[in-house]
Amino acid sequence: MREKSLHKKAAANRMPREIANSLPEIFDIGIVGTYDLRLPENRLIICGREFLRNTHGIEEDSVTFDWKEYVEQQCHPEDRDLVRARTNERYRKTGEFSARYRVRNRQSDQWRWIYAFGTSFESEDEGKIVHGCGIDVTEHMQAQSLVKELREAEARIAAMLDATPMGCLLIDENLGVVDCNMEAVRIAGMSGKDEFLRRYGELFPEFQPDGAPSIEKMLENRRTALKSGSHTFRWRYKLPSGEDLPMEIFMKRVPWQNGYRVAGFSQDLREIQAANAEAREAEERIMLMLNEAPVSCFYMDMRYGVIDCNAAGLKLFDVAS
Repeated sequence: MREKSLHKKAAANRMPREIANSLPEIFDIGIVGTYDLRLPENRLIICGREFLRNTHGIEEDSVTFDWKEYVEQQCHPEDRDLVRARTNERYRKTGEFSARYRVRNRQSDQWRWIYAFGTSFESEDEGKIVHGCGIDVTEHMQAQSLVKELREAEARIAAMLDATPMGCLLIDENLGVVDCNMEAVRIAGMSGKDEFLRRYGELFPEFQPDGAPSIEKMLENRRTALKSGSHTFRWRYKLPSGEDLPMEIFMKRVPWQNGYRVAGFSQDLREIQAANAEAREAEERIMLMLNEAPVSCFYMDMRYGVIDCNAAGLKLFDVAS
C-alpha cells in the first residue's frame, strides 16, 4: 500500500492534466509503476516491485533497460511501431504523452497491457528526460475486449434476425416485448422498433375469433410454452389501421438470467389466406362452368373410380349427387 501511495504521489506531477483530473479512477484500474526514459543515454528505468512483477515478471524494485532493446524484446510485435512513433512524435518534443501497449511477462509468458503517461522536458544536466507512470491495465483491456466482442456478436445476431422473413419477439412475463426484429415492425406498419415496443399492447383486440379475451388467451399460450418448452398456435392482431392481422405463432422457451422468457416467431398469414381464397374461388368458377356444360364430365382414378363429375354426369346416371 505504501509503495502504491508513493507512486501515486510521484505521478501527480508527471501526467497530462486531463489524466491527473481523474487520478483516483485511473489508479483503481490496476497496479502502478514509475519510469524515467533518458533519451541521450538510450536508457529506460522502471520502478515499482509489484508493477514489475505483474507486467514484466521481474522480482526487483527497479530495473534498467536499453530503450531500443526494450522495444524490440519486451514489447508486443504489433505495438512496437506505436511505441516508436510516440517516441518520435511526442517523447522528443517537450510536452505530455500517453500510450497503451503490451509487454511480455517472463514468468507467465503472457502479454500484459500497460497504460503509460507522463511529461518530457529538458534537463540542464541530463538532457532530454521523460518522467512517467505506467499502470497494468490488462484486466481492464480484456474487459473492454469482451464487451466489444459481445456487442459485435449482438450486432450480427440482430442483423440475422432483421433478415428473417418472420416477426421475432422476446416477451417478458407481463407480455411486454423486450426486443423485436425489423420484420415485426414492418408487419405492424410502424415506423421503428421504439414505436413497436411502445405500442405493442395496442395490437391486441379485445377478443380473439373464438370469443376468448386476447390478454387471457395470450397469457395461457405463454404458460403452455414455458411448461412444455414450445407451443404453436393461431392468433389475430388488430393493426392501427383497423385491419385484421392473422398470424401463426411459434413460441419457444429461452433461458434468461435466473429464469426463462419466451421468444415468439410469427408468420403473417394474410398472403396465404388470400391465396387460399383465390384458389377456392377459382375452383368454384370451374365447377360452375362444368355444371353448365351440355356434356357429361368425369374425373376418375387409375382404377376408373369416379372422384368427381358435373351436373350432366349426375343426370346421365339419374343420381341426385
